[in-house]
Amino acid sequence: MPPIDPKKPLADLGKLEKISLELNEANARIKTLAAELGNAKKSLAGKDLEIEQARATISRLTVEISGLKDRLGKPDVASPKMRFEDFAKTLRGAVEKLNGEIRPELGGMRIDSMEVELKSGVDISDGVKLTQLESAALSPESVSTFRFTLHPAVSIKISE
Repeated sequence: MPPIDPKKPLADLGKLEKISLELNEANARIKTLAAELGNAKKSLAGKDLEIEQARATISRLTVEISGLKDRLGKPDVASPKMRFEDFAKTLRGAVEKLNGEIRPELGGMRIDSMEVELKSGVDISDGVKLTQLESAALSPESVSTFRFTLHPAVSIKISE
């Protein structure tokens, strides 16, 4: 190392001032960045809270949707039921009503043939009853059909 000259300054003052200015600018920049970091952390904390609230809302709505699906899938009303005897009485009543609307001199109508195709559920909990199919099972192919032929019930008198 060369010897130190007491008449010469140890450092260049211009360079020191320049370094001092750069340090002050760096400190100011650090303070600005620290403030921005603090604001970003606060904003992030607020977003975390919003995310948690959104998750809670999604969870609550998922439970509500599940409950609504259960209610839609299982109606509170019981399926209509009809006993076979009641079905026969209903059919007989319809024929009697038809006969009541026909002129008496024609003698009324009688069922000549009947074809019944039942596409329904059967309930045997209290006798044998026809029940309406569940909504999921209803389709055009699941409709019951009743076909019958009516003929006049004319009485013929043979005279001598």
